[in-house]
Amino acid sequence: MFWLLLSLCWLSLAAEPSPTGSCWKQVSPLLARRAHHSGAAIGNKIYVLGGMATQGKGYPNITLLDTVEYYDTTTDQWSSTTPFPMKIHHPNVAAVNGELYVVGALSVKPKPGNGTFLVENAYKLDFKTNTWKALSSMMAGTGRGASAVGVYGNVVYIAGGSQSVGKTAMDMVCTYDTVADKWTVLPAKLPEIRDHVGGAVIDDTFYVVAGRKGLQDLVQNSVYAMDLKAPEKKWVKLASMPTARGSLSVVAVGKKIYTFGGEGNPDNTSQGVFPQTEIYDVEKDSWIQDAPMRTPKHGAAAVAIDGTIYIAGGSASRDTRLDMNMTEIYKPTGGC
Repeated sequence: MFWLLLSLCWLSLAAEPSPTGSCWKQVSPLLARRAHHSGAAIGNKIYVLGGMATQGKGYPNITLLDTVEYYDTTTDQWSSTTPFPMKIHHPNVAAVNGELYVVGALSVKPKPGNGTFLVENAYKLDFKTNTWKALSSMMAGTGRGASAVGVYGNVVYIAGGSQSVGKTAMDMVCTYDTVADKWTVLPAKLPEIRDHVGGAVIDDTFYVVAGRKGLQDLVQNSVYAMDLKAPEKKWVKLASMPTARGSLSVVAVGKKIYTFGGEGNPDNTSQGVFPQTEIYDVEKDSWIQDAPMRTPKHGAAAVAIDGTIYIAGGSASRDTRLDMNMTEIYKPTGGC
């Protein structure tokens, strides 16, 4: 354990130079450790909710979380707000027109014999009353967490996901219209089943990046795109990500998609997680690698505000034993 702590300390201090001029910086930590949560930006604040905490013990000794924290980027301070109505992990979270939505999640400890409770209702946080409001429920059989999520206008797109961690992934694609409070299943399924997957929308295209096919070792590097002006069309396969990863953090800035960390690293000294920072240019359909994360991790939330990417929480081990409250910023153009 002492060697492991020294290794993590070294990893957190050693920073490789960036070929793109980007930089990393550590900021105020979360109020509590968590992994397999999700986040979204509302104005100058970052909200994270749900997830797992293990207090250094790993599976099956996990605690599911209902807590919600927000980070004020102007004051470098985390605060608590109204908890979610139930304890959840792997939630699908989106910000739409200044409002925070949860559109599917998993609950109950993910271990054999315990079963999984699907959070099938959509929920919205009412900032005026500081209460969560239950909205329409997903259609029967479509509930899931650990999905790729993208926002296009008033509509949230949800691709793939899982109905029970470690079980079969899904290829289903759904939308939730936040104005009509209506769910729709789209005819164009993903070409492959996928969960613990990244999603991003740039202009009129929804991108689904990497992920798993159920089990932690079945990590993928394929990338698919949907034309949101013609969602009835089939998905288009794009250039593959250099490193196959699941449970990675994905966020879009400008015309690029940034991917961080993830699980599925076969290196015996890696704790099963990756430090990789890989960037996809949607105009060139090509990838580049940038300076890696200072601390390899998976299951972290990545959110962008004004071109700066904030990465909160996660775990430095694939079994979530080394969950953390670390918050880092990554600036694509430097200036940390």
